[in-house]
Amino acid sequence: MITKKEMYSGIFFIVLSVLYLIGTFFIKEYNAFGDTGINSASIPKVLAYLMLILGSFQCVVGYKAYKRDTSPKEEVTFNIQENNKSIIQQSIDAEEALLADAKEDKKSIALTFIFLFLLAIFIESIGFIIMSTFFLVAQMTLLTSPESRSKKLPFIIVISAVFSVVVYMLFTRGFSLLLPSGVLG
Repeated sequence: MITKKEMYSGIFFIVLSVLYLIGTFFIKEYNAFGDTGINSASIPKVLAYLMLILGSFQCVVGYKAYKRDTSPKEEVTFNIQENNKSIIQQSIDAEEALLADAKEDKKSIALTFIFLFLLAIFIESIGFIIMSTFFLVAQMTLLTSPESRSKKLPFIIVISAVFSVVVYMLFTRGFSLLLPSGVLG
């Protein structure tokens, strides 16, 4: 069942990438760097092609897994009476673990939307560098396992700050695009 979902998600992304690619041809081209071949439609086209390749790859992998899962299998027999209690207990434990993971996933998704909402609200007043740093720190901390969060937090803060500054400089200096400077500027 999961392999069919992988194939269908691959097909969905192929269709989406084709529509996205068609949309890139309607982008008004602006040559910020002169006649270098790079314009305002270049990156969206590259992203559309990458999405098309990844969707195709997802379809192929899903199809191969589907064929592997639907091929005839050898039957495995074992003594049910000996392993009955342990199999039932293993099933119960696995189900409880899946439920706990599902609750954690829902919490992570909700927190991600809250982080994005706060970023969108405060980016103009506080600024891109500070808000993107806070967003990246919050998101990376959320995605890091709870056991290793305190150990990895200094690294996460440094990476987030450096990345935010580099992106800000790239867009403002390199691409001559304005990003909110907020309290820094």
